Amino acid sequence: MNAAADYVATVRKSIVDTARKMLGGECSYIEGSRVICGLLDQARLDSSKEPFLSFVSIDSETDDVPLGQVRECWSEEARAKFLSKWDAAEDQARKYGEPACQKTIMLLLGNAET
Repeated sequence: MNAAADYVATVRKSIVDTARKMLGGECSYIEGSRVICGLLDQARLDSSKEPFLSFVSIDSETDDVPLGQVRECWSEEARAKFLSKWDAAEDQARKYGEPACQKTIMLLLGNAET
């Protein structure tokens, strides 16, 4: 393997690790989808094809949902006001993200054609 192929393999491993964290409850589906979307080009994966399109869709549909430190910057009143909306967005992301994570892991670990 050359350096470029090694790099692609490393990035793909990061995608698999993120998908596993999502399935294991260590990472939200919204956050994980954003991470995976940020890695698709580097991993030389086509974001317009499933299962990767699911992550792109989740990212697009939830781009108004703040996460992590950004959410912490919101006042408690604002967080309380939007919490049910954010929870519903995460539930929807899980609905589509869970099968996408499973397919992604199988695809990338199985070395199937992407």
